[in-house]
Amino acid sequence: MADENNAPELGSIFEFSQDIANAEAPPPLPARSYIGTCTGALAKTNKNGAAYGEIKFTIAPDQFPPDFAAVQKDAVDLFYRFVPLTDDTRSRYQLRKFCENMRVSAGKRLDLNDFIGKTATLVVGTSEYQGEKRGEIKSVALA
Repeated sequence: MADENNAPELGSIFEFSQDIANAEAPPPLPARSYIGTCTGALAKTNKNGAAYGEIKFTIAPDQFPPDFAAVQKDAVDLFYRFVPLTDDTRSRYQLRKFCENMRVSAGKRLDLNDFIGKTATLVVGTSEYQGEKRGEIKSVALA
């Protein structure tokens, strides 16, 4: 964990490569399967206080269909928030299946950092959030 007292000060002025006044929403990642790499994993709690893992996957541009790759040059990050970390029968089973799909050893102890760098097949669909379409991970399967 970073020491907030030694964190660099960001300041208040930021420069961008393009005028943000003309920025348009990027198209959502098309619904299909992709190979994604886990690039982050955090433990969080939901509004009911139950712990879950928020797993960040990065999908490289070489995975994009040609028409999407023509407009999206950067990798796409998607988050998977269905990794239960509560100690009950259903959650332990779901966590076991997720670990198997990510090729991470399952035991009595789990380190979320073990997911980082692992690849998986991501089934991506589209949903709507605040009136805009976006890609979202529907399931994670063995790559």
